[in-house]
Amino acid sequence: MVDLLSEATALFSAIATGFAAYAAWQAPRSAAKLAEDLRRMSEHAQERQKQKLAIFGILMQESAPIYSESGVKALNLIGVVFIDCREVREAWTELFLIFGVDPLSAHALNERLRKLLSTIVKDVGLGENLRTDDLGRVYSPNAIT
Repeated sequence: MVDLLSEATALFSAIATGFAAYAAWQAPRSAAKLAEDLRRMSEHAQERQKQKLAIFGILMQESAPIYSESGVKALNLIGVVFIDCREVREAWTELFLIFGVDPLSAHALNERLRKLLSTIVKDVGLGENLRTDDLGRVYSPNAIT
């Protein structure tokens, strides 16, 4: 009985040693894979943030002539680039619906565009200091000398 107990103990000890050896061998590989996954996720998040800021910049630059080619392209990218932000997509939908109204109300268009820009500002983390009227201020000179 004692021999059986010592044999079982030796067997369990050998199994435990095998698991420990496997874990020691596997741990660096798992850590390297985790580090690579985290790096890739960080790069993806940074790229998404750049895309969001680029769209915001274009929309701010083109807010007076929102029908410019670059303004239209930026608007059409919102659904994809802001896939993770329901509020931005909803603000874009509200603006999009205005485009189908005839006659188009300039006031409603500007109001919805400012709402979209304000929602983007919050999503990209540009701060709470920008007000809606800051986003609606447009400078368009009559002539450049």
